[in-house]
Amino acid sequence: MRIRKSAAGILTLWAAWLLLDVGAGAVTQVVTSAGFGSGDGGSIPACTFYVPTDAARDAAQNTYIADSANHVIRRVDALGTVSTFAGTFGVAGTLDGNGTAARFNSPKSVVADAAGTTLFVVDTNNHSIRKIVLATGAVSTVAGRGGVSGFINGNTTNARFYMPSDLAVDATGNTLFVADTGNHCIRVIYCKNPINTVIASFAGTNQGYLNGNGTSAKFNAPCGVVLEPAGNTLYVADTNNHVIRQIATFGSKTVTTVTGQPALPGYAEGDSTTAVFNFPRSLVVNAANNLLYVSDTANHTLRRIDLASPGKTTAFVAGVAGNTGNADSSDGTGATAQFNLPMGLALDGTDIYVADSKNDAIRKITLAAGEVTTWAGGPGDGRTIPNCSFRLPSRLCRDAAGNQYITDADNHTIRKIAANGLVSTFAGQTGISGSVNGTSLTARFNLPKGIALFGTTLYVSDSENHTLRTIDTTTGMVALLAGAAGVTGTSNAPARFFNPQGLAVSPSGQFLYVADTNNHCIRRVDLAGNTVTTVFGSTSRASGFINALGTSARFNAPADLAIDAAGNTLYVADSGNHVIRGINLSTGLVSTVIGAEANLSNPQGVTVGDGFIFFSDASKNNLFIFDPIRHFAVKLAGLDTAGMADGDFGSALFNFPMGLAYAQGQLFVADAFNRRIRRLDSLFEVRDIQLTPVLNNIFIASAPTQQVLQIAPTISGQDTLQAITVSNLAGTAVAPGDIKAVTAWFQAGGGVFNPETAVRLGALTLTGDNHTWSSGPGAYNQLMYQNAAIYITVDISEVPTASRTCQFGVPAGGLIFASGTWPAAPVVNTFYQTLAPADVTFAIYHENLLPATVVKGQARVEALKFQFTNALHFDLTISALKLNLEDRDGNSLAAAAALSNVRAEGENGAVYSTLSLPAGPESAFVLNFSRPVNVPGGKSVVLKITSDINSAATAESFRFKLASASAVNQGTVKCMAAANDATGFPMVSDYAHVEKADLSESYSNYPNPFQPPKQVTHIKYYLKKPATVQVTLWTLTEDKVLNFITDEQQGVGFYRKDWDGKNGQGLLVQNGVYLCRLWLRYTDGTQELITRKIAVVR
Repeated sequence: MRIRKSAAGILTLWAAWLLLDVGAGAVTQVVTSAGFGSGDGGSIPACTFYVPTDAARDAAQNTYIADSANHVIRRVDALGTVSTFAGTFGVAGTLDGNGTAARFNSPKSVVADAAGTTLFVVDTNNHSIRKIVLATGAVSTVAGRGGVSGFINGNTTNARFYMPSDLAVDATGNTLFVADTGNHCIRVIYCKNPINTVIASFAGTNQGYLNGNGTSAKFNAPCGVVLEPAGNTLYVADTNNHVIRQIATFGSKTVTTVTGQPALPGYAEGDSTTAVFNFPRSLVVNAANNLLYVSDTANHTLRRIDLASPGKTTAFVAGVAGNTGNADSSDGTGATAQFNLPMGLALDGTDIYVADSKNDAIRKITLAAGEVTTWAGGPGDGRTIPNCSFRLPSRLCRDAAGNQYITDADNHTIRKIAANGLVSTFAGQTGISGSVNGTSLTARFNLPKGIALFGTTLYVSDSENHTLRTIDTTTGMVALLAGAAGVTGTSNAPARFFNPQGLAVSPSGQFLYVADTNNHCIRRVDLAGNTVTTVFGSTSRASGFINALGTSARFNAPADLAIDAAGNTLYVADSGNHVIRGINLSTGLVSTVIGAEANLSNPQGVTVGDGFIFFSDASKNNLFIFDPIRHFAVKLAGLDTAGMADGDFGSALFNFPMGLAYAQGQLFVADAFNRRIRRLDSLFEVRDIQLTPVLNNIFIASAPTQQVLQIAPTISGQDTLQAITVSNLAGTAVAPGDIKAVTAWFQAGGGVFNPETAVRLGALTLTGDNHTWSSGPGAYNQLMYQNAAIYITVDISEVPTASRTCQFGVPAGGLIFASGTWPAAPVVNTFYQTLAPADVTFAIYHENLLPATVVKGQARVEALKFQFTNALHFDLTISALKLNLEDRDGNSLAAAAALSNVRAEGENGAVYSTLSLPAGPESAFVLNFSRPVNVPGGKSVVLKITSDINSAATAESFRFKLASASAVNQGTVKCMAAANDATGFPMVSDYAHVEKADLSESYSNYPNPFQPPKQVTHIKYYLKKPATVQVTLWTLTEDKVLNFITDEQQGVGFYRKDWDGKNGQGLLVQNGVYLCRLWLRYTDGTQELITRKIAVVR
């Protein structure tokens, strides 16, 4: 192929992009900075939980905990070591299996049988009852079907429950009583015979309050059950009726009320007629003392019912521990201790273990002294960062001393991580919402979401209170800045907000900008005058997507803000529009910085640092960096899927990352659903890149030229280009006179190199006798991103000494090692012009290429098409093509024996060449065009190659599918496209299989491959659209030989599968003809079944 310039200018080679992968030497890392997640493998003080709802103890002193929001069963052994016993931490699902291979969905209750061999689990959100064999960890389903609710009695698989909450097991372990909360009844499971487990109604049918016998009684969301040791009485916490009930387990199953006032929540001690409860949840019974203990959940207390007080005929109710109506996490004695929504209870001799759900802790009550201590879990205040826990860390900021402040939204607190790693609650009370100003720990917040720091003042968006608060970091005093607690609105005076979130303070400290999320606007607080103004977006709660000035612009749920160091631009994570916006604070113009082309989903965090913008794409679990100067972004970390994994940037996983904070080359991330603070290290490490190019030849022209090579990284993250070397492939000297200058350029977006718009990074200079050009350290301190490229231009001497082959790379020894493949298309010296085949891309079309039947000597067939794409910014011309013909095994074919009158035709019907093929045995033939084909810069031209079929053509000489072909000689031609210059130097495209649009004609297995020394056959086919592929082999009598491919997802393209001639048992099949069937189920819903024959002749 001869190409010449059709316009004045520099002829360039645009090489294919290289893929650069971060190697083992990389030090870019994502680590957990705070929030240990579980504490598995550690001791009790270091463990954490997420809404623990129940606990059970076995005879060996192991404690099992329903860690409901983590969807697992935890175990604390007798030595105090914590582990996840069953389920996968943080992953909801429904799956039986061993230990951590099983899946649960919000398990709410755990109960050990009397024998200590089985742990029963109420898997609430799976609407099922599970059991775990304690010796092996094997998890199986006793009753119900995972994820399917309902009310059906029957056997194991047919039964249905609706949000069951608790169960009790009798002394035999064969009868289970279930609080079927959503169905407002008590069910019974008879599981003595595991093959014939029976589920039946025991008491209650409809929602309400009614004593009576069995199913005639009524309950209202019963959540707790316990069986007294003799098995005669079942006690029920009838939660939404606020009473304690009892059921006689034998006879008529009479239901009566023990104590409490139906439908009257509150708190009162006294006998059965005067005591009052508030959503009682769980029960344990101490038979020796006739005491029933109750977690009075909404009263945040533990209550005791004396079932047989001396001289009394009714129960007597008293408090055991907890401060009525006051939620907190304080340890202490009796009423000085505090709980926050206590739920499940476990009695162990003289101690009761309480699942203190909202405190994420297991508390221990020593009954003799009434002393309450935190036994395990809790928020981790007073611990160092690996052992703390969060509920929903949303956003964070740092001060100059290295202290971090975090909005722990679901805990309703502001947490502090001191520079020495000590964690504390800085303001608010863990798990307690409210709106109270005052000293830090007496203050109350309600889902605080945003935080910003200026000087010694913390600004907090108290989202569910719809207010802005301030905290003095020196005194801890909390005050109201703007808004009214519990009141939403859009007005500026008086100021009203609606779920405000992100905050940013101007560099001068004069203004506080507020992302008023549900008002869909940006507000500004003048901190000097304490006035509030809607400055950007709607003043009437109108959402939308409009770039405009000030209040003419529209946002959709803006979530976070960041302002650049100069105070010129305010960046907005516009979560509902899935974009990043920028606001020019001088002009008020709102524009889109990162738009729809980035395909973001719910960006929740944005921050600035060292001239870059960082943002979190929460719903896709990714982090990005944006260069506002060159206006391009790259993914820093994340794999588009939720998970938890530390590691390098290419393997780390996040789960809904929200707020970000940048400091000294590190990025801190509030990884909300992982309940951790993560840290990205080594963001701007200066590193070398090692390239391993192959066949990157430069054949020097006879006239001075400049040629362009492209290095286009697609690594996850960014890198710097520190130095470039040039040498020949053998590593020996390159004559200095041959290459006189090498220059590096940067171009955002990659594409066609344009020196008028590319950024010139600098020229490399020749150093030493080894003829290595180097920029010198730091000279190319240039970030390299996805969708961008580094170009290397090579100025060639006017008087070259010879053709040279040169290798471009970067010196080894750096911290990053990357590899890639250079294009296999050289630059060739021909007729004093430079040939640039990489600029012309060969693409073989697979459409209407062969007729169903070829009549020799008559038919003109369209053999193949070439698409020539000119990637340069000036025109090219093509004056010749050279083609080869091969069979499907790669053997050359004599073209003249099969073809005649080969022509190249344009799309408009113009004929560019007519040629009589050589009579010799060679397969190559050249088409010299009668007139050049012009390919405009940046455009494509398609040429169609047509040919007559010679009447002497045979299946052996040219493998079109001939009418006379035998049954096993079914096949199509395989062509190789090539281009040569006048010196015969070949430029070869990939092999292309010329296939028919009808797949049945494209399918091939020819010739018979089992003749020595070949031991396999190649089953080949071309898919015109994506499909699920199944391939089976059969005898002619329809006996199956082998399942060759089973339901494999395949895209468009040519496929070759090798069969070794063996059946499904691994034995060689006999000689003969076999059937091969392809069943194709296309992604568009259509199907195709193709049957072809295969010969096996050994």
